[in-house]
Amino acid sequence: MRLVLLLILATLSLPAAGAPKRLQLGFPGVEDRIEILFPENYDPNASREWPAVFYYHGTNGKPSTDLIRHHTRDRDWFVIGMAYVQKGKFTYTKETLEAEWRILHATRNHLATKYRVGRNRVYAAGFSKGGWMSGFMLQRDPQLAGAVILGAGHIHATDPKPRRFSNRKPLFIGIGRKDGNYPFSLRALVFYRPLGVRTTMDTWHDLGHQFPEQGSAALAQWLTIEADPKADHRSSATKW
Repeated sequence: MRLVLLLILATLSLPAAGAPKRLQLGFPGVEDRIEILFPENYDPNASREWPAVFYYHGTNGKPSTDLIRHHTRDRDWFVIGMAYVQKGKFTYTKETLEAEWRILHATRNHLATKYRVGRNRVYAAGFSKGGWMSGFMLQRDPQLAGAVILGAGHIHATDPKPRRFSNRKPLFIGIGRKDGNYPFSLRALVFYRPLGVRTTMDTWHDLGHQFPEQGSAALAQWLTIEADPKADHRSSATKW
């Protein structure tokens, strides 16, 4: 049955004083609601367009903004905890990817129309199952600004003859050195670089298939730069 792309639920959560605003979106055929976290410095009257990270959780998880917001410190970025059409382990086909992409596409359009999220400033991100999904989305959607692949990598192309991207998209890869997916993360470097992607890789040498408990300083820095690529980050880079 084809997924109907109509928002059926939009619930606004009133935050505590000083806390960022939250929103939930629901879609037909999708069990979980999408979690949307506004940046605490969001100004609806500002003329700027806001960047957004669409984060896909791992197998059997729930939509969450926690991992990304830990690295953005609730500023500058919209953070979206994505829900899946296909629960459990993701089985790739063109049809299953298309169903997941429609949710991203509809959510992006909704946020762009109502809250000035830039349609060309959306990044896909995820850990484990979500990391694989992030890579699939980067291949599927040329409108994405970039991607974050965590605890995953590249396994196969969605197009037998992948074409170079029209601009140099940034890709962040984070992986435990003892993770069974480590070879696939290296494969992602080999696959994406010839397509014109700017790759950054953070290896967590003592970890297996897990994210660093204290987070990734490299990911926080990468997100800071991507939030405003034209800014002068030299003083920040010196501190890093």
